[in-house]
Amino acid sequence: DMTQFDFTRRELLLGAGGVVAGGAVATVTGLSAYYLRKRGQRNYQAAASAVDAGVVTQTAWIITPEDEAALANARADGDRLIESETFALEEGTDYYGGDLGEQRVNSLGDCVEACEADPDCQKFTYAVSTHPLAEKRQMCWTKKARVSRTLRDQEGYISGRRR
Repeated sequence: DMTQFDFTRRELLLGAGGVVAGGAVATVTGLSAYYLRKRGQRNYQAAASAVDAGVVTQTAWIITPEDEAALANARADGDRLIESETFALEEGTDYYGGDLGEQRVNSLGDCVEACEADPDCQKFTYAVSTHPLAEKRQMCWTKKARVSRTLRDQEGYISGRRR
């Protein structure tokens, strides 16, 4: 009989994330990770983040520190300046106003593609994955030719204009 639970912060966040993202009760993830850790197993796939009448309805993964580092490197790769024949890219620049649309993307390349796909898009601004404001990270704003103003030396932005 266990009366005290010894969860790590990561296990609790994974459980809470399952509730928010999946709309299901995800406490089993934390419990599964706890039991895996207690048994000394190195299998990082947690069994079931939600169980309904004994039937597994969702699966979650426990992320190791090595996995977290790999994900951070992949995000950073998505922020690197790329070669574009269509756009002249400017690091640290925010084209303010003149928005045609906005969307969350995986990389700067995805933002370039979004602007290329819209014939009205002449400029764009991309917020890198390390942007100081979490809600702006990896956002892409496609722009008309005329914007309200161009802001320089803006940490966390890369913008492009059609050549």
